[in-house]
Amino acid sequence: MKVGSVPPPSTPETAVPRLAAASPARLTAVAGVEHGPARRDALTGLLDRHGLIGELDRRTASGGPAMSSAAVLLLDIDDFRLVNEALGLVGGDELIVRSADVLQQVAHPGDIVGRFAGDSFVVCCGHGLDEARAERYAEQLRGALARVVRADGYELDVCASAGIVVSEGATSGAHELVQQAETALARAKEEGKDRSWLYDEALWQCRQRQLQVVALVRTIVSAGDVELAYQPGVRLADQAIIGAEALLRVVDEDGAPVPAAELVAAAESSGSMRALGQIVLRSACREAARWKQAVPERRIAVAVNLSASQLADPRLPADVAAALQSSGLEPSRLCLEIAESVLMEDPARSTRQLAQLHMRGVHLSVDDFGTGFSSLASLERLPLDSIKADRSFVVGLPDRAEDLSIISAMMGVAAALGLNVGAVGIENDRQLSALLALGCGYGQGHLWSRAVSGAELLALVESGGHEVAVPEVTLPAQVEATRLPDQGSTEGEALDSAFHTLAHEIRTPLTLVMGYASLLEETPDLESAEYATSIRKAGERIRRLVRNLEEARDIDAGTFVLERAPVAVRPMVERVVEDLCGAMGAAIELEVAADADVEALLDEASIEQVLVNLVVNAKKYGPASVAPAVRVDRSGDWVDISVADDGPGIAHDQLGLIFRKYGRLDHSIPGTGLGLYLARGTARAHGGEILYRRRHPQHGSVFTLRVPVLAAGRVVE
Repeated sequence: MKVGSVPPPSTPETAVPRLAAASPARLTAVAGVEHGPARRDALTGLLDRHGLIGELDRRTASGGPAMSSAAVLLLDIDDFRLVNEALGLVGGDELIVRSADVLQQVAHPGDIVGRFAGDSFVVCCGHGLDEARAERYAEQLRGALARVVRADGYELDVCASAGIVVSEGATSGAHELVQQAETALARAKEEGKDRSWLYDEALWQCRQRQLQVVALVRTIVSAGDVELAYQPGVRLADQAIIGAEALLRVVDEDGAPVPAAELVAAAESSGSMRALGQIVLRSACREAARWKQAVPERRIAVAVNLSASQLADPRLPADVAAALQSSGLEPSRLCLEIAESVLMEDPARSTRQLAQLHMRGVHLSVDDFGTGFSSLASLERLPLDSIKADRSFVVGLPDRAEDLSIISAMMGVAAALGLNVGAVGIENDRQLSALLALGCGYGQGHLWSRAVSGAELLALVESGGHEVAVPEVTLPAQVEATRLPDQGSTEGEALDSAFHTLAHEIRTPLTLVMGYASLLEETPDLESAEYATSIRKAGERIRRLVRNLEEARDIDAGTFVLERAPVAVRPMVERVVEDLCGAMGAAIELEVAADADVEALLDEASIEQVLVNLVVNAKKYGPASVAPAVRVDRSGDWVDISVADDGPGIAHDQLGLIFRKYGRLDHSIPGTGLGLYLARGTARAHGGEILYRRRHPQHGSVFTLRVPVLAAGRVVE
């Protein structure tokens, strides 16, 4: 059904009638007819579903020349819900009555005409129709049902779809014939409505396959688990594995793999997509959390594809949050990928939904980019992090000039919007070389690895993956590479490099603020008060990060100012641990030696921040099942506050890296960054130190904050 706005009629005389309603006499006659139970439809007077089945059964069972070739045509008014919304229930009933009258007038003599369901009608004929004639008959009936109806300033272009089944001989029962017609009608609807579809063996096999896959989806949902494989994603510059795309791996009853597209279609049609999506999210996040525990020094993200119904579901942000919380995975290690065509179905809705996801800190990417006809204006409004060029533009590289130009244009769009660019389907070294020359940042394909299990992916990461030699490829003169801004050197401690290494920390609060801003912009009447606290906290985090950089500068310059006063160490540590237990939602073991209940001359706020950094790092790099341990001891003129974890630990010959100001520039060890540099600088400003030792011979870390005890009789300036 097509709906178009029309101007209101200038005068009552020129107005088009809303509908040619059945006459009162006709309706009265129908209402007063005496029929057997469940045989006649009260509104139209036609045979109802039971009456149709009974009459068709009777005719097919009798056989004979009259039913040597039975045809069943099931017709359904497209988008009848819109008719009821536009005309009201009374107007909708009038349309049903009019349609019944039309079908009786057009149907061949002797055909059975009945009302099958709300807006569906069946015409059964047994006068020797072959498939071609049955299709022409269906088109005639659909044409008779089509009409334009005016209602409240709108024109409703009413149309219908039809499912056709032709049975040779009296071999099929009525129920089977009607079911086959329903199958054909469903296919007509799937193909775009306003058309007819003939039932045949291929359609039967297709429908049986769909039912089988629906059963598989329901089994997965019932079990609450699904097997996933992971396609590695690599950074093209050094071919290091930086992530993996989660892919469904399901086999049918014959052991044959079921394509993910089939599973998603079955889940969508059966109403199981949300449940299946939750299972995939949970499984992928759990696997990524295991990678994090095994190789904490590497940031291996996991990408999960979203379907159209998932993106449209307002519960999606809560589902994502639940998967992250249950797995303990950082939001920045989860990437949600949405096909460009799905995003463009409803750009305004996509913007609202992505804003809520983005402000939770997850990465957002457009999949199959270049196939969805999105405009630059639409992309600019979407809170995205990256785009992935569709494999159809990669397969012809570097020989197809059109593909080179398209990828180059994508790089230009990405540069304008500040997005990263990836490519899928990279199969050979010449494609890799062309993409590098064009400035593409990351990619995936069989050049490095097929999709593997989570354990196999981890083995690839630990082994360094599979590096491919890159041949020289010269781009055509008309193709200019558009490179994204330089991401900073991997050596030295220049300020631009420092900000690059801190980008992942700054991005989360910034995207939170931008996400809420997008949400409020798209929904002006939304109550904003409930978001004030989250926006304020995000702003405070950004301010704290900037303050950390300022403190690092002051430490370097010897101008780091402390506001020291006598502080009781034990109550301070207990308060910090209690606050962190609530904030992290995790247990922290605390033990205080009997002789450690002392005072120290401290800048309490800066020492508390050091403790927070040490405990958070211990939780971050230790196993989820093992709680960080905090212990306070007295050691002569010192008080030691130690934080222990069961993480991978750090070799002594690498200790210098973790205390570098911008140590995160070296990704070979965990825990590098500004935090430990500030912790050591703060401790030394107090006359103390940060010490390190292994907790166990082969793993685990213990960082100790050592500060001098406040001696009796000491005067505080």
